[in-house]
Amino acid sequence: MIKIPESINIDHLISLIKKYKYFLLIVLLVIIFYGTIGIPEMLKNPPLSADVYRDITYAQNVLNGNSIFADPTIKGEFIWYPPLNALIMAGIAKITGLSLFTLYNYSLLYINLFIPFLFFFFVSFIIDKKHAFYATVCIPVMPWLSSHIFQGTMPSIHAFTFILLTLVIFITFEKKGFDIKRASIIGGLMGMCLLMHSISGLILYAGIGIYVLLGIFVLKQKYKVIPFLILALLPLILWSPYVIPNLLRPKLNIIPFSFFSSALMNPNWTVYLPNEFQGVLFWIFTLTGLVLLIKKINQKEILLLFCLLAVTITGQIFGYLQHWGTVTTGFFSFLRHIPSLITHEFQWFFQLFLLPFSACGFLILLKKCIAEKYKWMYGIIIALFLIPAYIEFVNENTSWKHEYGTYDPAPYIAWVKENTDKNSVFLVSNVYQNYFEIQPYTARKIIFHKAEYMNFNVDVTEREKDKSDMLLKASLFSFNILAKKYDLEYAIIQPNDIPASRVTFFKKNFKAVYTDNDFFIIDAKQ
Repeated sequence: MIKIPESINIDHLISLIKKYKYFLLIVLLVIIFYGTIGIPEMLKNPPLSADVYRDITYAQNVLNGNSIFADPTIKGEFIWYPPLNALIMAGIAKITGLSLFTLYNYSLLYINLFIPFLFFFFVSFIIDKKHAFYATVCIPVMPWLSSHIFQGTMPSIHAFTFILLTLVIFITFEKKGFDIKRASIIGGLMGMCLLMHSISGLILYAGIGIYVLLGIFVLKQKYKVIPFLILALLPLILWSPYVIPNLLRPKLNIIPFSFFSSALMNPNWTVYLPNEFQGVLFWIFTLTGLVLLIKKINQKEILLLFCLLAVTITGQIFGYLQHWGTVTTGFFSFLRHIPSLITHEFQWFFQLFLLPFSACGFLILLKKCIAEKYKWMYGIIIALFLIPAYIEFVNENTSWKHEYGTYDPAPYIAWVKENTDKNSVFLVSNVYQNYFEIQPYTARKIIFHKAEYMNFNVDVTEREKDKSDMLLKASLFSFNILAKKYDLEYAIIQPNDIPASRVTFFKKNFKAVYTDNDFFIIDAKQ
């Protein structure tokens, strides 16, 4: 017979469990998910997307000893992508000795893992714990959002953790009133979010900014002048060393700005319609919750939720209008000139901020339809609603493939690191080798790889043409002129990528400094 120690108060323990039951259920679900799906998939099949190789390159560039503001791809250029994520990951790599590939892969456990918990606290502070529980368990209902939250390891997803943390702290401070210290903490966190991922940070900054202004001019709230100025200006001051140089330079590569994911035209991803029945139910819940909460919009926390949702809708409107202008002809083609930012980032946050409305509608409709003594059926009904979405979620998330080979660097990578300068410029004939090997493992500079991952301050059309000319048709004289233009030092040539005559050209005119079965490296300096 097990004897319970007298020091344990069972009644007190039970009361604590009841008090925190919703949070404890979230903990249990997250443990089950990561134990059965998340960790096994990470161990078996590291889910790094192509975006993450860009981010690893940035972090490797910092580890090489370069400035955090130095572009890791183009020699002598200022960065185009916000630097904070790379700086954090490089710092962790330096301290722990772990590879960047390992750190980015397992950031699912030490960064993304906090997203459902922080979202739970966020909704708890806005509405209550019951609504927070139902909103949080519905995250997998949003397939595009959830697939990235539970698998994406790029700054745009890491930013969710920092943004939700900032919102939770902001709401806590709001209840106490802002002094200089609290305003400085929130301002600093918003600045960090802008430097982590600028679009995500702007959603946060605009949402809080609109909320504060509406509070002052509509709800007649009072803010002290200095804390208000700190909230408004400190994030911009922290962001300025990165953003001002980029704003002042001409945008020669607009592809990173104009990128419009094909998923944005897929209703399965954007408005949650995996099937008509579930889709209709979800939107009935959501619109019901929207109507109910709009009646409470004069409550500060509810107002904040509406402000954040409004920002995400506005960002999407601009993106969809611009896309419409690019695919249509005639009068509406002028819409292509509408400025927009990364539309899918607004979509992800839109899906997240919809969930509290859906939870509110779900609970009120059930309360209307089910007597109080049968409220235990709520869990059964939400389970029946969620099971199809969870099955789809599991199928989707266990189907990710590591399509870019292994994380073990090829033997020649060690040679490149030991025998070339950290800022040497390479001409690489193979697209895969260019972006997925030379860049992330060494952060050596290149002439051109993928326009969507290149600096928006450089002429990618010119660079792509020059790279093609050097590989396919340039005479020795023309090659040397272009090599001097880009300060080229080495070229990695895979014979299968270019005509045999060009293989002969490179072997005849340049010295091979490294030879492999599939390629050779030449010294391109003349």
